Amino acid sequence: MKEIVKCDQCHTTASFFNRHRYAGVCGACFNFNKVTPAVYAQRYQDLLHIFSEAKKRSRGKQYDCIYVARADAEDFFCVHLLVQEGLSVLVVLTNNYFLNDLAWHNFHQLVTYFDVDSVTYNPNLHTYKELVRTSLRRYNSIYYPFKAILHHFVLKIASEKAVPLVVWGQCQPLEFDGKFQKTDELRLSEWWILEHELNGVTPERFLGSGAQLEAGTARHFTFPSVSTGVNREVIFLSNFTRWDQATQNSDALDFGFEPDAPNNTFDQFENAGSSVYYQLHDLLRVLNHGFPKLAVHLAREIRFGRREKLDCQDLTKFLAYDPAPFFKDFLNTTTSGYRWFLEHRLSTVQHLIREAPEINLAKQMASPKPLQNKNIQDFVIFKKGI
Repeated sequence: MKEIVKCDQCHTTASFFNRHRYAGVCGACFNFNKVTPAVYAQRYQDLLHIFSEAKKRSRGKQYDCIYVARADAEDFFCVHLLVQEGLSVLVVLTNNYFLNDLAWHNFHQLVTYFDVDSVTYNPNLHTYKELVRTSLRRYNSIYYPFKAILHHFVLKIASEKAVPLVVWGQCQPLEFDGKFQKTDELRLSEWWILEHELNGVTPERFLGSGAQLEAGTARHFTFPSVSTGVNREVIFLSNFTRWDQATQNSDALDFGFEPDAPNNTFDQFENAGSSVYYQLHDLLRVLNHGFPKLAVHLAREIRFGRREKLDCQDLTKFLAYDPAPFFKDFLNTTTSGYRWFLEHRLSTVQHLIREAPEINLAKQMASPKPLQNKNIQDFVIFKKGI
């Protein structure tokens, strides 16, 4: 694992670059501190101008914008804002096959409550699993195929339906990494996707890295031509608002959202309903970057003044992972294959694969709402109804 470098303000992880540039304060804290109410007010006016222009350009068409859904609490805040501002919204969900039945319930509750149209794309499951295997084998990541397919499909739908605006919710490089400031005019582009979503690995390079694909299927997983996005804006809502993730996500309860009870964090809302996000994916985050998502959630709460500092070096005592269901239920890996992967690829974090953490952080923090359905089924391919 990589050495943890701490921010003097939130006391969690910060890059060497940000420590040198901001005298010990991470970029996320530095940028958060400098934004005034006047800046937030101006940024929201900028957002309303974008909405107004989108409505003008969509006259005579069915939709003003596409919203890219995650099937978690963030969707409720974002769709509520868009509908409240008078936009005709098409919600687009790309199935990563990692959702459990709670996520499917919340997604259908979203489109039902707000009465919006939706499109769900289900990639070829056999091919998708092979892509996930390749991603895990080559890059210690299980999300690369999903991200590449997601961006391809969203832009494809926007082009086919002539939708002038594509809206994403949170911009992680802005909110958590501190790479940008609130006043920066951020737009999602092919460069952005390659740099911040695909870790610099082009789809062409990925598809040539040993993935065993059937003939003719590779074209469905490459990034579309940059011309697909011409005359179309792709924005992040968090670039224009005071993005208080915890508060706005908890407001989703008013719309019928069902929170999760995840391991390895106290946040019941972000990526609620994922079978892997706080399990194997988070374990790989610790392996690749040296810290879990819990560190990010703690930094957020400290930044907003809702928690005291907690030494990031000690976070491992709150962690306990069980990656076995991913290998058994999703990849259909043999027991010997799973053991090989643990010994040869996860050896440095294998001590975190255990039944329970030393300290259960979630139980120390008040839960906004108990999990109603305690018999959650993971890796649900598709499910309808609320």
